[in-house]
This record gives sequence, C-alpha cells and structure tokens, in this order.
Amino acid sequence: YMPMQESYSKKLTQLIGRRGTAILPIDQSFGLARVNDGSGGAIQVACRVGEGQSAIAASETVELLRFDAAGRFFYVASLEQIRRARTETIHA
Repeated sequence: YMPMQESYSKKLTQLIGRRGTAILPIDQSFGLARVNDGSGGAIQVACRVGEGQSAIAASETVELLRFDAAGRFFYVASLEQIRRARTETIHA
C-alpha cells in the first residue's frame, strides 16, 4: 500500500507535468492515479478531469496538469485527450 499524496522528496506541485496511470476511473468528482515521484518511488494522488472533459478509464495514462491546493487534488487529462487538443490547435 502506498499512502495518498505522500512524497518524501517532492512537493505536490512539483509533480505537475508528470505522467502516471489511472488506478481508478477519473471523472469530475473523483479519481486516483499512481505517479512516479522522480526519486524512484510511486505515489497515489487524488485527481479529477476538468469541467466538460470526458471521464478517464482505469489503466489509462494521464498527465498531471495543475494542482488544486484547496481540494488537494490534481486536474489530469489522458494522453489521448492531450493529443487531440494539440491536433485541433495545429489544424485550427
């Protein structure tokens, strides 16, 4: 068992931009991902998708986009959502 939101060498905001794996489905109200903390450890972080974003299935790769300090969770997007957004921006 790895405790949620505990890292021995990183502040939570330092995890922004890291990729991890959804270990539970992630939607606008709840989710959980496992992320490498950069020092060889893996931690579990609470996460959500942004308003209007599709839910993310367990086992999908996600990227931590920003940290909500008040709620103590990360907003995330799946790699597919990120690729789609970049493609739409390029072709716009």
